[in-house]
Amino acid sequence: SVSVPPQLGSLLMRLMTSLLVILSTLISSAAFAQTYAYGPSEVTLYGTLISAPGETPDGAKITYPALELVLPITVSSTPGDELFEPTEKGVMLIHLALDKETADQFVQLKGRRIAATGNLFHSDNGHHQTDVLLLVKALSAAR
Repeated sequence: SVSVPPQLGSLLMRLMTSLLVILSTLISSAAFAQTYAYGPSEVTLYGTLISAPGETPDGAKITYPALELVLPITVSSTPGDELFEPTEKGVMLIHLALDKETADQFVQLKGRRIAATGNLFHSDNGHHQTDVLLLVKALSAAR
């Protein structure tokens, strides 16, 4: 039989407890992730506006407008179009597709917690930096 010093046994118990808490948090957040759909229905997502690092298809380093979500989401595949719009789970970062007006709003609100309203769509080319993107209709400071 192996004898473990009391200090090491206590440390191992604290470590195991911490690991169980982390694991249960990860499982519960995935289980309760809000589910959205691609397409014409507008959604409102909450998070922080950031300029995220990315890369163009030819390897050039860029930054792109992104929404770092408060909680992970799931975006469900479109029935009959699963190949081009597959289900994406645990989404925490979304590339934002902006027009002139929403680009100005992005600059004003960058770094702040916001509500972003628009339409979700799936990446379809090398310029899209995340699997799920949001075609932004409006950005506003979160309440």
